[in-house]
Amino acid sequence: MPPPPPRRPGPPRPPTSKLVAPPPPPAPGTVKPSTRVAAVKSPAPAPAPRTPPPPPSAGKAETEIARAPVPAKIQPKVPAKPITGRARRPAPVEAEGDDGDGSAVPARSRPRAGNNRKLILIIAGLAVLLIGILVLSAAWNPMQRSSQLAALDACRSPERIEDAIGLAQEFSRTWGERSEYVATAIITGRGPVEARIQMCRDGRFLKLLAQLLSDEKLTPEQRGMVCAALSELWPDDGSGPGVSPGLPAWALNTDSPPALSGPALRLLVAMATPDAEANLSRAAADGKLTTERAIAIAVALGHVLEKRNLGVKPLLTALAGAHRAALLASPAVAECVRANAQPADAAALLALLASPDSVAIGLAGLGGKHFQIAEGDAKARADLTAELVPFLAPDKDDAVLAGALLVVHRQRLIGARTQVIALLPRLAKRRPEQLSKEDLADLLGKSLVSSKTPEAATAAEEMVAALTEALDNVATRNLAIVGLSRVQDPNITALRPALDGLAGFGDDGAAALDILVTRVYGREDIAKAGRSRGWSAVLAEDRRKRARYDAILRWLADHGDENNARVDSAVMAANKAELGRIRDEIRGWGESKDPLPLGVTRPTLDALANKVQILLNMVIKGTTVGS
Repeated sequence: MPPPPPRRPGPPRPPTSKLVAPPPPPAPGTVKPSTRVAAVKSPAPAPAPRTPPPPPSAGKAETEIARAPVPAKIQPKVPAKPITGRARRPAPVEAEGDDGDGSAVPARSRPRAGNNRKLILIIAGLAVLLIGILVLSAAWNPMQRSSQLAALDACRSPERIEDAIGLAQEFSRTWGERSEYVATAIITGRGPVEARIQMCRDGRFLKLLAQLLSDEKLTPEQRGMVCAALSELWPDDGSGPGVSPGLPAWALNTDSPPALSGPALRLLVAMATPDAEANLSRAAADGKLTTERAIAIAVALGHVLEKRNLGVKPLLTALAGAHRAALLASPAVAECVRANAQPADAAALLALLASPDSVAIGLAGLGGKHFQIAEGDAKARADLTAELVPFLAPDKDDAVLAGALLVVHRQRLIGARTQVIALLPRLAKRRPEQLSKEDLADLLGKSLVSSKTPEAATAAEEMVAALTEALDNVATRNLAIVGLSRVQDPNITALRPALDGLAGFGDDGAAALDILVTRVYGREDIAKAGRSRGWSAVLAEDRRKRARYDAILRWLADHGDENNARVDSAVMAANKAELGRIRDEIRGWGESKDPLPLGVTRPTLDALANKVQILLNMVIKGTTVGS
């Protein structure tokens, strides 16, 4: 079978990717604009359809005819109206892309290359500007720090120290008081020493201050500034860094200038090292030091003892030195003894009472806030009372008398109540300056007035009775009113007559009554009645009711066992009648709106009524059985 003939190619397709050249412009006034635009925008010739290959028997002529191109369709010419205005230049037409629809697109609809170049230039300029801003901002902070540190270095002259300190504070505020830039400036020695000390103080750089303290180039004034900064920043738990071993010498040597010795002494107190009390005690007794420095060192020793809770023995040792008189006469030293004295120091403090010049400081220690004798140690309390009695006399000077009274107050020495009562006229006339009004009032009304033990209750009754008696004396009345207003124990029998005494002394007495009735007895109802009706009338009624209440208790105690058939019938009849009257009276108290007597509460009244009713029932039963 012969092979099939080769496939003949069809006619070539007209190109579609080339631009169609616009026709030449017509002569002015010959073609209408619309016709010219339509001619320009006329579509390109459509491609001719492919002709199928002829059959094998076709001849050469047919083949040539098939290969001949199809002529394009000719656009008919239309006469145009003359154009009166300016002729528009036809827009170039380009062929469609790869979509194959054959439509032409005006060139002006695509972006121009010139506009793209401008946009690219603008974007590039903005990018360069942004990079410049970033670079400048990254370099600005170092430039600013460099400028500030340069200004700080320029202030090293003595007359510009204050300016340097101000610049240092501004540098710390700007970059952070604890920042690495501040620490680096301190370590590298920027600015004068005073400025670095200020930056260390602002940033609490204790280690850098301790390193700076070891600098041998510092002047005494500069070293004193470092010590002052360290003493202010030193932690309470003592966890600061190690400092120069020369600190005790700077604080305690005789040749140390005041600008260094004072701050160094404060730093020594803040550190409170284990050997501090020995060094300070020895220095306080050094006769080469001035009196002022010896007193300052003794006070510093007191602060160290207080921080370490070591008592007062090291401080009392310093009293034997060359500055004994000045130390004994110093109120600051006496206050240190009072703040640090402990029961273990009792023997040393009592020994001070043997010398007239040391009595005041010994009493200050015995009355200290940490010196407390146990309530159950009767012997120690009796011994201390015996030691104090000679100093509880009206002729003693104020410092000694105040010290002795404070010991009685703080230790609650009820054995000295007789001496205290005898001192009422002296204290009313002139109160020692060292004894505050609060301490004196608490001594009279609280410390010596308590019913905790039988011995204390006896002393309290005597003390309240003495204060009540002092109300009748014009000289001691105000002091007695203040003392009575501090009583806090309602179980003191002598307090009820004291209320009647206070009722007759105006506003001061009324104020004391209000305190006692509301706080001690807890009877706001009686206080309210006293404010509205007057204390004298209310207390008189209360006194009458209380007397009747006490009489009922006594009658029950005397006749409570006369309640059976063995008792005489006449006695039983009298008891029955009396118990009936008592029952009705108590019932009337309970139903009345008037306040109950002081010391009588609703539960106690109910208990008394129940007891009376039981006795009455027993008497009635015994009378019935006997008859």
